[in-house]
Amino acid sequence: HFFATFWCVLWGVRRMELCFHTCFAEGDGHVEYVPRTVELGAGQRMELLQDPDGGGGVGTFVSQSALMLARYLHLAGSEICGEVLKARTIVELGSGTGLLGGATSLLKFARPSETTIILTEQAPLLKLLQKNVDLLGDRVAGVRLSVQELDWGREGALKLRESCAGPLVVLAADCLYAEEAIAVFVQTCSTLCEGASPALLLVANQRRSRAVDEMFFSLLAANFEWEYLSFPGYSRSSFPDCSDGVKDVFLLAARPRTQRS
Repeated sequence: HFFATFWCVLWGVRRMELCFHTCFAEGDGHVEYVPRTVELGAGQRMELLQDPDGGGGVGTFVSQSALMLARYLHLAGSEICGEVLKARTIVELGSGTGLLGGATSLLKFARPSETTIILTEQAPLLKLLQKNVDLLGDRVAGVRLSVQELDWGREGALKLRESCAGPLVVLAADCLYAEEAIAVFVQTCSTLCEGASPALLLVANQRRSRAVDEMFFSLLAANFEWEYLSFPGYSRSSFPDCSDGVKDVFLLAARPRTQRS
């Protein structure tokens, strides 16, 4: 046991050294990514690269929303979590650093060999996203994990949907920023979920603007039936890396209105 522990620690240190070398030797433009280890709970953790100052733009750092939903999937033990474990396809929208999708790939799926997880982003963030997927190495729980470029909208969603077998789960964390992006975000979610049987949408987002929230929930209600998810015990005391902003993060589960649960 001593030698097994020693080599695990040594390998962990070596991986962190590789992270440092990667981020400073291959920084994207003027952005230098630094390593971060994220505790997911239940003994699981994930190493990734991020820009802690956010100078590289939205999506280059870990958001509280992504942290909360990732930990919900690992710790909550709810019926919703059970549905995720039975999914054949999981699509993450606006993956950013890949924390949420990567954390999801570490879950214990019912049929891992039949499960596909697709992390999507716009072109400028694909390099960072792929690096973080590569850092997962052989820890991925037997699932097919891939990175794919996606611009929101019906056309892109239709093309992506061709490779999405049901049951389908769509994940999104901190994708709701500007009013002008809300309609195309909901359209993307709706298009992906059309025809999938069953389909489940999980959204985590920090409340920043009443106008954004009102528009989102109005459009969501036109296409989905939804409910808030509770996460008892999730607090700064249980996870020291939680900021006070976690109080303003909501989690919800939604299903297409055309689908019977």
